[in-house]
Amino acid sequence: MRFLTGGPLQKAISDILQEQSFKCAVAFWGTGANELLPKGGKNAYRIVCNLRAGGTNPFVIDNIPREAVKQ
Repeated sequence: MRFLTGGPLQKAISDILQEQSFKCAVAFWGTGANELLPKGGKNAYRIVCNLRAGGTNPFVIDNIPREAVKQ
């Protein structure tokens, strides 16, 4: 197991998000996180995050394309 921070973490996340399909579980989504998601519907992805604890930026969730959001 490796723990990544800074540049190596950003690169690992970027690499995962370029895959044809992916699943991610993250605690919270912050400002700019939605900009990392693939555009144009070419990728199939599922992201699970905590919306109830208050750590996720609601504006980020509002800016995820509606076709990608399932509740």
